[in-house]
Amino acid sequence: MKGTKVYYRLHKKDMDTMSLFSTKGLTFTPNVTHVQVALCPSEWSKEAIFEYFNIGEGVSNIASKVTATPDLTHTSMSVGDVVMTEDDRVFVCASCGWDELAMISPDFREIWR
Repeated sequence: MKGTKVYYRLHKKDMDTMSLFSTKGLTFTPNVTHVQVALCPSEWSKEAIFEYFNIGEGVSNIASKVTATPDLTHTSMSVGDVVMTEDDRVFVCASCGWDELAMISPDFREIWR
């Protein structure tokens, strides 16, 4: 299935509060640091996805996933959440706009910084 994947950052108990509001030093590893919550149509912009998950139907559509996923504590998109386009470009929601992450692969795992 094609589309833009939406991943929400998991909040581990040992994370300091400041790291929840910053993308500095953020690492994205699917199903380790973030969990996929949705697949959006390819033609949606990052801004449209942000709007959908903040003031659109997205919040209610993923509520059951949030409830069922340990360490997933938020329903609206926020700083540190990630979108991955069909061409494997990864963007993290920043305090203002989006930052693109670069892929690194020290041991054949999918990791972006």
